[in-house]
Amino acid sequence: MFVVVTAVAALLTVAASGAWASEEDTEKTDTVLTSAFTAVTSITTAYLGIRAASNTARRAISERQNRGAGDGRTTDTGATRLTTSKPQD
Repeated sequence: MFVVVTAVAALLTVAASGAWASEEDTEKTDTVLTSAFTAVTSITTAYLGIRAASNTARRAISERQNRGAGDGRTTDTGATRLTTSKPQD
């Protein structure tokens, strides 16, 4: 999150200085601000998408582990094999 906030802040600073430098030419100002908005949107969407996918994967692994813990059998999480404390019959 820190990297995203820092990148967005730096981008907005550069965009503001670009818009200020081209205050006479509204077409350049529009171009700078449109590009900045697009970049901020892309960065934010990428971060939120990666975070959502990570949370979904973590939840799926946790649910799969919890289902296997009750019967005392080995649970395959896809990444690792976990054995519960109960011996198999």
